[in-house]
Amino acid sequence: MQTLGERLRWAREASGLSQRALSARAQLKSPRHVGLIELDTYKTIEGTTAAQIAGVLGVSLDWLLSGTGEQPTAEAIRESAGRAA
Repeated sequence: MQTLGERLRWAREASGLSQRALSARAQLKSPRHVGLIELDTYKTIEGTTAAQIAGVLGVSLDWLLSGTGEQPTAEAIRESAGRAA
């Protein structure tokens, strides 16, 4: 997983959430926002947006944005997303 979009897609799919559901839980302005990030439409995203997404998925901000650090497990992501409901 080389890009932010690839990491986000993997984590979102591991969570069992749709793009729209993750956008809503992360309180993003547009229900399409997660989908656009997954397509690597943006070169960068706002820190608050990234932090909100990472919080819902229970992943570190460093891992989500740059792939540094330990990759979270799919099970941990599912658990975190379930608690964020």
